[in-house]
Amino acid sequence: MSFDFPDTLCLAEVLRRSCEKYRSNVALIEVDREQEKARLTYGDVLREGDRLASLMAELGFKPGDRCILLMPNQSKWVVSAAAVIWSGGVLVPIDVKLSPGEQAGLIDYAEPTVVIADAALWEPVEAKLSPSLRKVPVLLVDSPKPVEDPPRVSWASQPAALKSFPHIRSRRDVAAIVFTSGTGGMPKGCMLSDEAYLSQLESLYRIFPDGPGERYLSVIPANHVVDFMCGFLIPMVSGTAVVHQRTLRSQYIVGTLKKYEITHTAVVPLLLKLLEDGIVEKMDRLPSLRRKVLRILTGVNSAVTKHRSMFWLSRLLLKPIHDRFGGRLKRIFVGGAFVDEEVADFFYSLGFSIHVGYGLTEVCQAVSLNDCRPYRSDTVGKPLHGCEVEIRNADAAGVGEVWVRSPCLMSGYFKNERLTAETIVDGWLKSGDLGRLDAKGHLKLTGRSKNMIVTKGGKNVYPEDVELAFGHLRESEESCIFSAHYVWPEVDAKDDRLVLVVRPKNHAQSDAGFEEHIKQVNRSLDQYKRIGGYLVWEEPFPRTASLKVKRDSLALAIRGGASPSSSVVAL
Repeated sequence: MSFDFPDTLCLAEVLRRSCEKYRSNVALIEVDREQEKARLTYGDVLREGDRLASLMAELGFKPGDRCILLMPNQSKWVVSAAAVIWSGGVLVPIDVKLSPGEQAGLIDYAEPTVVIADAALWEPVEAKLSPSLRKVPVLLVDSPKPVEDPPRVSWASQPAALKSFPHIRSRRDVAAIVFTSGTGGMPKGCMLSDEAYLSQLESLYRIFPDGPGERYLSVIPANHVVDFMCGFLIPMVSGTAVVHQRTLRSQYIVGTLKKYEITHTAVVPLLLKLLEDGIVEKMDRLPSLRRKVLRILTGVNSAVTKHRSMFWLSRLLLKPIHDRFGGRLKRIFVGGAFVDEEVADFFYSLGFSIHVGYGLTEVCQAVSLNDCRPYRSDTVGKPLHGCEVEIRNADAAGVGEVWVRSPCLMSGYFKNERLTAETIVDGWLKSGDLGRLDAKGHLKLTGRSKNMIVTKGGKNVYPEDVELAFGHLRESEESCIFSAHYVWPEVDAKDDRLVLVVRPKNHAQSDAGFEEHIKQVNRSLDQYKRIGGYLVWEEPFPRTASLKVKRDSLALAIRGGASPSSSVVAL
C-alpha cells in the first residue's frame, strides 16, 4: 500500500476519502479493562462525525474556529477530532493528566468557540475558567445525568439537520494547536498545518505501509503527538483498526494484546520496562530446563535476526511468548523519553521489532526513526524522508544542539511571535536537545541542553545518561539525577555534587543490599558521572502525558520537603 492521495487535497478530504474507502472495516474498539465498551466501523465514524459536526455548526462553530478536546482515549475522541477537522476547525487537545487549574489556563489561552469534554473532567475545570469562557457551548461526553442547562449540551444530541462535509481549506491552514508535553508557565501551543501532518503521514508510509487487517493498541494519551499520529491520523488513512484500552496496568494491556490480536503499538519507555518486568517474572517461574531451552532459542533468534527482523521465524522459535501477546504483535514504537538499550534489546531478542524514535511536538511527531534494517538500540535512527538534521555548536566529542528542518515543521507558537522567532531560525528549529550524528547518519541523543550539569572539573554531565544506569536498580520504582545546587540553591556551587533521587519499591531502602547496589552501579560509571549521594523520595514523581519526569516540579517538591544535610545519604 502507498500514500497515493493527490497533493492538492487538504487533510479533511484525505480522511473522508479513506473513511469512505474502508467504510465496512472496523475502525475503533474501546475497552475498559476486560470489558468491550464500543465497536465502530469507518462507516460509523463518518455518520457520527457528520452528526457531531452538524451539531457544532448549530452551536455557532465555523471554519477556522478552535475546539477544545478534553477526554481520555476512547472512540468518541477520534470521532470528535474527525468532526472538527471536517468542519474546517482547529483542534486543540488538552492533556487529561494536568490539574483542573492548568487545564482551565490552557482553555482560556486557546479561546475556543466550542468545547468537547468528559463530563467528570469538565466540572472542576469549569469552576476555574474566566467568566467569558463559561458561556462557550460544551458538548459533554459520558455524562451520568441528563444535560439540561445551556451552554452544556449532550454529545449524543441530534442536530436539526445534517450539513454537507468536509469543508475544503488550504493545506497551509492550521489543523491543530498541540501544547508541548509538560507545558507550564507561558503555554507553548504548536500550530500544525494540514501540510505538516500530510507530509509526516507520507514519510511514515514509506517505512510502514500498513493497511486493513492491522490493529493498533492506543495507550499513550491521545493529546500527545505520538498517539495523535499513530492512533488517529495513520489508522484513518490506512483503514487500520484502533483499540483503546482505558487503563495502563500491564496485566490488562497484555490481555488486550492477546484478545484483539494487536499487530503494533507505541509506548513510552516506562511502560516498556513494566512489560519487560512481567515477562521476566514469568520466565523466572519456569522449571530450570525450560528456562535453559528458552535462553538457547532466544540466542538463536537474536543471531539470525541481527541484521533484519523476521517475525515469522521469531514466532516459530518463541511461540509461547508470542502467543502470550496474541501471536500477531510484531512492531513496538518507543519514544517520548530516553530508551534503555538493554530493555529494547530484550524485546528484540524475543522477536519483536523495536523502533526507537525521536520526535518533537513542533514537527508533528517524528524527526528520526529506527527502521530495524539493521536493528540498533543505541540511536534514535536516521532522519525521516524530507527531514534534515544538523548538529550545531558541537564540542570535541561531536555533541551539540540538534537543529531540524522539515516540511512537518509547525507554523509557529500560538500567540507567541517572540518565542517562535527564537526557536525557528531561517527555517531551522532549535530543538534544545543535545546529540551527535554517527558515520552512518544515525542520530544519538545525549540529553536536554537545559538539563545539562557542568561538574566542578568542567565536565558536561547529561542526567538522562546517568539515569539509564540507575534504571536497572531492581529495588527502584523510579529515579532521577539532579545537581544538589539546583535542588537546594543554598548549597555552595563549589560544594556541588550529583544526587540520585530514588523512589524504592516496598520500603526497599531498609534492605541491606539497597545501598550496596547503588554503590555498585556508581562504581561502574566514569568518575565524573558518579553521584555524591542519594535521597529516598516516597512520593510518585510528577510526569507529563508521555510519562517524562517533570524535573522542575520534582525539584520544587524536594526543596520543600527535604534538606541536603539530613536527607541525602553521602557515598
